[in-house]
Amino acid sequence: MKKKVLLLNLPWKEKYLREYFCSKISKARYYYPAVNLVYLSWLFDENVYDVYVWDAIAEKTDNQGTIDKIKEYEPDYIYFLASAPSFKEDKVFISELKKQFPHAILIWDWDIFRELKEESFIIMPELDAVNFNFASTNILQYIGHPDWTVLGNVIYRHKNWLAIWKEDFKTEFWNAPVPRRELFDHNKYNHPFAIKEKSTVMLTDFWCLFNCSFCPMSNIDWSLRPLDIVIKELKLLKSFWIEDIFFLDQTFWVNKKRTSELCKAIKEIWLSRCIFARVDTINDDFIKEVKEAGCHTILFWIESADEELLKKYKKNTKQDTMIQAMKLCKKYKIRTCGTFIIWLPWDTKESITYTIKFAKILDLDFASFNIATPRIGTNFRQDMITQGWANPKDLNLESSKQKDSNREHHNISHHDILDLQSYAIRTFYLDPRYLFKRLFTVRTFIEFKNLILEWFYLIFKR
Repeated sequence: MKKKVLLLNLPWKEKYLREYFCSKISKARYYYPAVNLVYLSWLFDENVYDVYVWDAIAEKTDNQGTIDKIKEYEPDYIYFLASAPSFKEDKVFISELKKQFPHAILIWDWDIFRELKEESFIIMPELDAVNFNFASTNILQYIGHPDWTVLGNVIYRHKNWLAIWKEDFKTEFWNAPVPRRELFDHNKYNHPFAIKEKSTVMLTDFWCLFNCSFCPMSNIDWSLRPLDIVIKELKLLKSFWIEDIFFLDQTFWVNKKRTSELCKAIKEIWLSRCIFARVDTINDDFIKEVKEAGCHTILFWIESADEELLKKYKKNTKQDTMIQAMKLCKKYKIRTCGTFIIWLPWDTKESITYTIKFAKILDLDFASFNIATPRIGTNFRQDMITQGWANPKDLNLESSKQKDSNREHHNISHHDILDLQSYAIRTFYLDPRYLFKRLFTVRTFIEFKNLILEWFYLIFKR
C-alpha cells in the first residue's frame, strides 16, 4: 500500500511567498508556486507514494478550510512550509494540525530552524522532523527508514531522543529528474512581470555564487542543475501551455557556456522569460543572446547608490556599471527592474534619499524598495545581533511586513524608514513621466492588464 504524502503550504492571512531563505509577502496581486515544494516533489516516486499538493494561500483556504481539505486525504506524512515572518500563526495552526491528525508525521521545512536547531522541538513539540534543505534526498531516508542515523540537513525525533543534523548543502539532488509539475495547479499562479497569460517560476541552479553579507544564500555552495534536466522541465511546462517563465536563479548569467546552450534551447521551445542578473556580470553579447531567446525583463540587484555601503556589505558594484547595464537593456528593448534596500546600518536619511533619486536616474521600468531584514543564516544578522540592533530570539525581526516591526536604529527611526519607503514608491510610480512611458511601451493585452492591476495593488493595497 502506498504511503500518503501531503506537500502543504500553510494558510496565512496574506499572500506569503515562502521561497529559498528569502520568504516575503507579495506586494501586489502576483503569487507563484513555492519552489521548495516544486523541487522537493521529484523525490516521491508515484509507484511508491501517493502525493498530494495543497497550497492553502493559492487556494484561499483559511485554517479550518485547510484542515477540512486535509481530512479528505488523510496523509501519513505532512511536509509543510512555514517561515519566520509567519511563525506565530504557523505555530497555532500546527498545534491544531497535530490534534486533528495525531498519527501523521509532521515535517517542517525552512528558515528559522537553521538557527534554532534542536531548540525547534522545544518550541514546537508537535514536530517529528525538520528539514533544512529542500534540495536534499536525506529527508527521503528519514521517511523510509528512521533508525537513529544522523542525516545531513535533518533533525528528527526518535523515541525520546533527537537525531541532530549536520549541515550539508552538497547533495546528489543536482542529478534529480524533472519535478512533478503535474501536482500543481498552474492556473492558480502568476508572476509580476509576465507578458503572457499563463506563467510560472523555475530554477536552473541553486543558491548563489556571490557573497553579499545580507543574503542568506551567501554561505551556501552554489550548484548547477544538469542542463538536459532543465530543458526537459521547460518542455514539460510548455506542454501545460505555460508561455512565460520567471527564472528565480539569483544570477542567471554566471556560467557563460552553459547559459548560451540554455538560451539556444529556450529559443527552440520558444518561451518568454524574466531573469535576475548582477550589473557586473553582463555585457552586450549576453543581452543580445537572452533577448533573442525571449527575455523581456531583467531584475537587477542594485540595493544602494552608496558605493561605500555596497563595499561594506560585499556587494561591490559601482554606479557607472549600473548605468551602463541599464543602457544595454534599453538598446535591446529589455525591460528593467531594480531592487533597492531602504535602510542598511550606517545609512542616513540623506543616503537613502539619494538612492531613491538614483533609482529614477537609472530610468528603470520597475523598482522594488525594501527594508533590510537580518535574515537567518546571514553574516548581516550576526552583525546586527552583535551591535545590539537585533534580538536572536525575536524571529519576527525577519518579517518582511515591515509596518509590523517596532525596531529602532542607531541613526534613523523606524518610523522615518517606513516614511522613506512610502516616499520611494510614490515618487517612482506616480511620476506622470513614468506613467506615460509605461503605458506607451506595453506590447500585449496581458501586459497591459497586469500593469494596471499591479499598479493599483501597489499604490492602494499595500
